[in-house]
This record gives sequence, C-alpha cells and structure tokens, in this order.
Amino acid sequence: MYKHIFFIGHNEVLKSKMMDELLNDLPYTGFIILPYALLEKQRGYYFHSYIHISDNDIPMSVQLNNKEIIIPDIINTLGVESLEKSLDSTIPYIRLEGLSYIQRASLTFFESFNECLYSDHHILGSISNIKDEMSALIFSCQEACMIEITQDNYEQVKENVKKIMSKW
Repeated sequence: MYKHIFFIGHNEVLKSKMMDELLNDLPYTGFIILPYALLEKQRGYYFHSYIHISDNDIPMSVQLNNKEIIIPDIINTLGVESLEKSLDSTIPYIRLEGLSYIQRASLTFFESFNECLYSDHHILGSISNIKDEMSALIFSCQEACMIEITQDNYEQVKENVKKIMSKW
C-alpha cells in the first residue's frame, strides 16, 4: 500500500484543489511554493511553510528581464527546516506543493526529503517535472506513487486516493 502520493500534471490549480479537498479536515505540515506578483505582473516565487519555522513567506526567486533568478539558500535553509520540523511533529500528514519549482537544492535538502519518504508520515505532494533529482527520489521509494491529474480523470483520481488514505 502506498504511503505517499504525488500528483503530476501541468495544471497547478487542479493539483492544489485536489490536495485541498483531500486534506480538508486533516492537520498537515510541510510547505508550498507560490507565485507572487507586483503591479499585476508575476515577479517570481515564494516559500511558505505550514509549520512554524524561523522565517516564512520569503521570496525564493525573482524575474529580471524575463529571466528567473533563483535564491537557492531559501530552500536549502527554510525548506530543510520545514521538513525537519515536519518529521519531528506528531502530525502525520506532510503537504509538499510546488516541488518542481525547486532548483539547485542542496544535498541536505534532498537528504531531508528522502527522510520524509522513509518516515512514518504520509506525504501528499505535487510535481510537474518527472525527470529531475526530486522525481528520482520519489521513483526509488516503493511506498510512493505518482498519479497524473487531468480535468477528465479528476473525480476518479480523488475517489481512488480517498480509498488509499482511508487505510492510513
């Protein structure tokens, strides 16, 4: 039986909606990476932790002249802190959203993520790119699965995941 479920697909809104519905009344830790805008134009992404950490809601990239400049220390410090505190928490669910936006993560981040995969916690996550280091770790964990979400299969996926989660 799967302990971790990662939603794949190109529609971030659909993956977020799925996690919102599945975790509706359940406590969870983890983090999300969200876009931010200034003057009605997207200017990059920021990091938000669902569990209390030393700092929160910090930009992790900025758009400059149509080029994204990544601030890797954000995920390598706050991301690691969020994962470690999630592992130390008695809350069994970890929500990890926007994993595809993580680039140039450190070995420390990947080690913390890998610890989550082999912990007693259950992860619901989203990922778009299945050809990077993050997806390789997920593929290597026999207790994790990736499920593609589309408009056409949304309700069926939700029902199937609810069945899996009912056994957690």
